[in-house]
Amino acid sequence: MELKQIYTPGLAVLSYVISGQTSCIVVDPTREISQYIQIAKSLGRPITAILETHLHADFISGHRELARMTGAKIYISQKAGAAYPHYGMQDNEVLHHDIFEIRMLDTPGHTPEASVFVVSDLERGQEPTLVFTGDTVLIGDVGRPDLFPKIKNELAEHLYQSLRRIEGLSDYVEMYPAHGAGSLCGKKLSAKLTSTIGIERLYNIPLNTQPVKKFMEKLLWDMPEVPDHFSRCSEMNRLGPSLSSELTSPKAYKPKDFVKLIAEGCLVVDTRPILSYAAAHIPKSYGLTLKENFSTLAGWVLPPDQPLLLVTETKEDLAAALQGLYAVGLDHVIAYLEGGMAS
Repeated sequence: MELKQIYTPGLAVLSYVISGQTSCIVVDPTREISQYIQIAKSLGRPITAILETHLHADFISGHRELARMTGAKIYISQKAGAAYPHYGMQDNEVLHHDIFEIRMLDTPGHTPEASVFVVSDLERGQEPTLVFTGDTVLIGDVGRPDLFPKIKNELAEHLYQSLRRIEGLSDYVEMYPAHGAGSLCGKKLSAKLTSTIGIERLYNIPLNTQPVKKFMEKLLWDMPEVPDHFSRCSEMNRLGPSLSSELTSPKAYKPKDFVKLIAEGCLVVDTRPILSYAAAHIPKSYGLTLKENFSTLAGWVLPPDQPLLLVTETKEDLAAALQGLYAVGLDHVIAYLEGGMAS
């Protein structure tokens, strides 16, 4: 078995490729699917399965696009109610794939349909060697249960019980979560990107907080605000995000025509450095510099249903802005200012 971890800055997403003797499995892919295809190509094995630990709320998953490009089957909990072609797994169901035995455990709490995938490498033995925990257990933390405010207490109690299931794994089992430090899916994530069940048993305070009442009180206290785009992204991931071929490629517009689009109700997103924006910008435009938190801020402040226009300095910035917006489901980018503000 070979495992590759892919880290996406800004959103702090962790996704994975694991390869067996004849094929690869991708876990929790982002929309930038070329990286997984390239890894599989370098390993000389096709991608034949995609595992989704839950309906991600902070980013748009690449599961549908990757399945279309590779022919791989998507596996997700049947509780997700996914509306795209997939195989819905039941609690404790085992998937036999290549040299792997993969057991899905229902672990509601962060979300109602959250699950973990416990993996045995049959080349080494029957016992589990690693677990993909999604956002149920993070390194030094657990997933926030307040994404659905009306049932946050119920989810927090479910999470407490779900953690007891994961605690049943052996200390040596390697743990691979879906997020690192900087993600808003938890409260106090460690900067480390991998761990073991044993290490988390020693140092993960929420994991070790008992009884359930104390756990719920500590977990829900001082929780950061839930970004506005979380519920929208979760639903997009349930329905199946648009394929890249279904997205409209933004066109270059000269200033005169760009102004007309603004008058028609389009919103302008200006990604130039803050000093450039302060010196001169289009009235009522959003100044969102291309920093690591670009996607999160864009998802938080930009209305999802209005078409977007971009002002950038370079073609590279344009590509980065599109990637960042698409990452949080802001797919309606229709134009950019030809020549930038200099025009």
